[in-house]
Amino acid sequence: WLRAHEQVGSDAPSTEPHGSGDNHLAAEHQRLREHRSKLTQRIEVCRREIQDLQHQRAAMLHTRPTGPERTEADVQRELDTVMAQLGQLLRREDLERELHAIDRQLNQQRDVASAFSEAVDRHLLGLLGASDRDPLRSRQIVVAPALSALAGKLAIVEAMQRRGEPIPLILDATLDHLADAITHRAAQHLVQVSRTGQQIIAFTSDQSLAEAFRMRGAWCETLPCLWQSPDKQYPALAESEEAVNRKLAEAACEQDDATWYDSASARTRPTEGDFFLSEADPVDAIPDLDPAVVARCRAFGVDTVADFLDVSADWLADAIDIDGVSAAVLRRWQAEASLLTHVRFVRPFDARVLVGAGIRRPGDIARLSPSELLERVEEFLNKPRGQRLMRSASRRELARLTNWLAAARHRHGSASSRRVSAWRKHQRSSQPRGGHQDWQQRRARRSPRTGSRSDRARTSSPADLRTARTAEDRAATQSHRRSTSGTAADRAESRDETPARFYLELSSPIVDAPSIGARTAERLEAVGIATVGDLLDADPQQLAELLDAPRITAKKIAAWQHQARLVCQIPNLRGHDAQFLVACQIYDPDALAQADPEELYASIRRLLGTKTGQRILRGGKEPDRDEIEYWIASAGQHRTLRAA
Repeated sequence: WLRAHEQVGSDAPSTEPHGSGDNHLAAEHQRLREHRSKLTQRIEVCRREIQDLQHQRAAMLHTRPTGPERTEADVQRELDTVMAQLGQLLRREDLERELHAIDRQLNQQRDVASAFSEAVDRHLLGLLGASDRDPLRSRQIVVAPALSALAGKLAIVEAMQRRGEPIPLILDATLDHLADAITHRAAQHLVQVSRTGQQIIAFTSDQSLAEAFRMRGAWCETLPCLWQSPDKQYPALAESEEAVNRKLAEAACEQDDATWYDSASARTRPTEGDFFLSEADPVDAIPDLDPAVVARCRAFGVDTVADFLDVSADWLADAIDIDGVSAAVLRRWQAEASLLTHVRFVRPFDARVLVGAGIRRPGDIARLSPSELLERVEEFLNKPRGQRLMRSASRRELARLTNWLAAARHRHGSASSRRVSAWRKHQRSSQPRGGHQDWQQRRARRSPRTGSRSDRARTSSPADLRTARTAEDRAATQSHRRSTSGTAADRAESRDETPARFYLELSSPIVDAPSIGARTAERLEAVGIATVGDLLDADPQQLAELLDAPRITAKKIAAWQHQARLVCQIPNLRGHDAQFLVACQIYDPDALAQADPEELYASIRRLLGTKTGQRILRGGKEPDRDEIEYWIASAGQHRTLRAA
C-alpha cells in the first residue's frame, strides 16, 4: 500500500515543497509501525491465555473427585434442609415484626397508664389541698375512698375531653359525710376544673357543701323533694334512755325476727340523738381514742370517723407506732366505732360489751337471736375482762345493762337466771365502794320520794335528754380511759390462778380466727366461710381457688386452719401464740404437749430473728420460757375438737 501510495504520489504533481511531504510520510509510517508492534504484543498475550485455559480444561477433564459420590437423595436432603432453614428465617422475620408491633402497643399503653396515674395523683392532691406528691407516694396520707373514686372520675373525663369527646361529670352525694375541711378543699378543686370547660353536676343534701360551692362562684339550685310529702311530720323521740332500753329488752324477749333491736319509736325518721357517732364526726369523737392516738391518726390523714373505719388496722398500727396500740386493739376500737355509728341507741359501754361478746359488726346483731345474744353477753361478763369492764362502768351504764339482762332472763328461763345470778354474786363481792350495789340501794331509798326514772323523764324535752345522755356518756368514756391504766396490773396476774378459757369456738365468727383480718373475713364470708367451723371443714385447695386471690394460697389457708384448731382446743392459748407454734411446725395439741421447752424456746428465738417472726410479734412482748412452758402445760388439758 505504501509503495502504491508512493508511486501515486510520485506521479502526481506536488504543490508543496518536496522536503515537507517526506517528513509527513515518515511520521505516519513510524506511528503505524508502533501500533503494529502493540497489536502484535496483544495477540501474543491472548495466545498465551488461550493456551493456559486449554491446559486447565484438559486438567479438569482428566481429574476425578476424591470424596464419595453424591447421590440424588443426598442432594434432595440438602435441599430440604435449606428450605427448612429458609422457612425458619421467614418465620423469625414475621415474629420480629409482631414483637416490634407489640412493643409499640405496650409503650403506648404504658404512656397512657402513666398519664392516667399522673392525672389521678394531680386531682387527688388538688382535692386534698396538698402540694407535695411525696407523702402520697409513700402512703403517708390516708385518703377516703370517696376522694380516690372522685379523682379517678376526674382523670377519665379529662382524658375524654382531650380526645374531643367531652362528657359531663355527675356526682351524687359523693362528698357528703366528709369533714368540712376536706369538702371545702374538694369544692375549690372542682370549681377550678369546671373553669377549664368541664361540666360538673353535683347533687348534695349537705347545706355547708352547697354554700362552699356557691362562695366559689358555682351555680347552685335547690330541687324540690318529690319523694316526700311537704306536710308530712316526723315525730321526735320523746322518751328517756331507760325507756328506750326497756323497749330494747322487751324486743329481745318477745321478738325473734332480724330487726328485734329496733324499738317502735326507732321506725320513725332518725334524729340526732339516735346514733352516738356519725361518719362525719372528727376522729377524737371516738370514745376509746386518747389524745396521743388522735394526734398520730391525724398526722397520717385519719381525720374523721369514716377515715378510721376505712383504714387498715395493720397499716395504722405500724404507722402510729404507739406502745400498747396494736392492730388487734385498733380492730376492737373500729368494731366499737362501727356499732356506735350504725346501730341506734348503742352507747360506748354497750359497744364495749357487745364487742367483748364477739359482736363486732351491725350485721352480727341481726343474725343472732335474742337468746344467743343473751348467752354471749353473759358468757363475756363472767370472764375476767368482762368483770374488769363492769368495775369501770358508770352507774347509769350498770343500771342499763342490769335492767336489760333482768328483762331478758325473765323471758329465757331459769338456766340463764342461774348464770346471771352467779355473775351478780361475783359483782357484789368484787364491787368497789360506790359501785352498782350501793347505787341500787340508794335508788331504792330514793324511789318513794321522787318516783321512777321513767316518770321523771317524761317531763324533759327530747333535746335535753339527748344532751344529758351524751354528756354522761362522754364522762363515762373519760372514766373508762382513766381506768385502763390499771389493766396492766390485771394482766400481770399469776397464770396459776388463770381459769381455763378457750378464746375461740367453732361457732365464732371467722374474723376472730388468727391471722384473718376484716377484709379477708369479708372475702371468706362471700364464699360461704362465716364461722371458724366452716374454715376447719373447708378444703384448702378448693377454698383458694374460690377466693382467687394471689396472696391467699392453699398453704396459707392450711396454716390458718392449724392456728384456729390450736386456739379452739388448747385453753388460754391466744391467736398470736398459735401463729408462733404453727410457724415452728407444731400443728396439734399432742405435739405441743410432747415438745421440749428448751427446743421450742430456741425455735421461737430463731423465728423472731426473721421477718415472719417480727410480723407475728408486731411490737409485742416476746414469748419467754415461762410462757412456753405454760403453753405446753395447757396443751395437756386440751379438749377435743367436737367439744370445741
